[in-house]
Amino acid sequence: MEYFSEEHAKLLIPREWLVKIDSDKSTPYLMKFYGSIEKQLCCAFATDTKNVWGEVLTMEQFVRRWQKSNPQQRTSFSNLKTSQEEEEWRAAILEFISSAHSLGGLPEVSFEIVESHNADLHYELSGENFKWKWEMYHLGPKFSAEILSQHLIVPLISMSHLAFSSTDPVGRMRDEDLERAADRIGRTARRTLDTHLRHAMSKPQVTTTLQRLTALFNFVPRIPPITSEVEVPNFVVPHVPPTSQALSESPEQSSPKRSRPMSLLAEQRTESQSPNVSKLPPSSPCASQQPMTQATDDGSDTEPEEGRTHDKQKRDEKEGGVQQSMTNRTSPPNAGTAAHASQGHSSQPPENDICNAPSEEEAQTQQFAAI
Repeated sequence: MEYFSEEHAKLLIPREWLVKIDSDKSTPYLMKFYGSIEKQLCCAFATDTKNVWGEVLTMEQFVRRWQKSNPQQRTSFSNLKTSQEEEEWRAAILEFISSAHSLGGLPEVSFEIVESHNADLHYELSGENFKWKWEMYHLGPKFSAEILSQHLIVPLISMSHLAFSSTDPVGRMRDEDLERAADRIGRTARRTLDTHLRHAMSKPQVTTTLQRLTALFNFVPRIPPITSEVEVPNFVVPHVPPTSQALSESPEQSSPKRSRPMSLLAEQRTESQSPNVSKLPPSSPCASQQPMTQATDDGSDTEPEEGRTHDKQKRDEKEGGVQQSMTNRTSPPNAGTAAHASQGHSSQPPENDICNAPSEEEAQTQQFAAI
C-alpha cells in the first residue's frame, strides 16, 4: 500500500475542486482526483474544511477495486486475450472514473458515507451501471494544514483580491478577460507572497466583509458593519494621575510610623549593651584601683558592701595615727623633727600610702611590738 505524500499533493494542485454533501449529517466534502495511465496510479483527497483524508492506488489496486465494486464487469475483463487489450481496457476504465470526478460528472452520481473498520473516511459514488468507492486515511494535522493552505486558503484570498480590485464585476467578465486578470495577480503573488497577502487583506472592505460573514456564520448577536474607511489612532501612552497613584497606595505605606524619642532609644540601647557595674564612692582615692564587680543575677544592691569598705579605710587611718604617735614617743628628738618636717612638707598623705595602709591585724601587731 502506498501512502499519500507531498508528491501526490503536488499532482493534485492543477485539478479542480469538487464538492458533494452528506445528506444524513449535512456535511459538505470538498475533493480532488488525479489519474494517469503513464504513471500507473490514481489518487484523491477529501476535506470537510477541518480534516483531510487521502488515498493512493496503483494500477493493479485500481483494477482489483473496480472488479470488486462491479462484479458484473468481470466477464468482459475475462475476454481480454492480449496484454495490449488489457492496457487499453485499464486506460478506458481510468478515463471513465476520471470523468465521474469532474465538474460535469460528479453532480450526476450519488454520494454516500459508509461505515468502515478499515478506513477513516469511506464513501461510495454510484451511477446507473457502476459503483466506485474510496477508503481514505487521515493525513495528520500538519500535512492537512499545508494542503488546505496551498490548495484552498491562499487561492481564495487572491480571488477575493481580484474581485475587490477589478473595475468590472467578476461575474460579468468574459472568460478570456478573467484569465488574464487572474494570471496577472497570480504571477505577482508568487514572487512576493507576503506582500500580496498584505495588500489583499489590508483593504477595509475586504476585511470588514470577511468579518461580517464570519459573524453571520457563527450567530453573533451584534454583527459588525462593512466600511471602506478607517481611523488612525493616536498612539499616546496613558499615564497614571497623581491622585490615583496616591489612592492606590495602602494605608500602611502612606502613613508614617510613629518614632520614639531618640534620647529614650539611646538610653535603652546603652542599658542593654553595658553590664551593671558597682560604683565606688567619689571620695575614695582608690576608686580607679578597685576591681569592677558585676551585679548579681538576682539584682541585689551593692551599697552595704561599699559602706563596709569605707569604714575599714577610716579604721586603718586611725590605727596609722596611733602607731605614728607611739613611734614619736620612742624615737629620738631628731627623728621627730624629721618626721614633723616631712609632715609639714606634705599636709595630705599621698594616695599610695592610703592605698597601701596595713590591715587591721598588722596594725595591732605593730602596736603591741611598740609597747
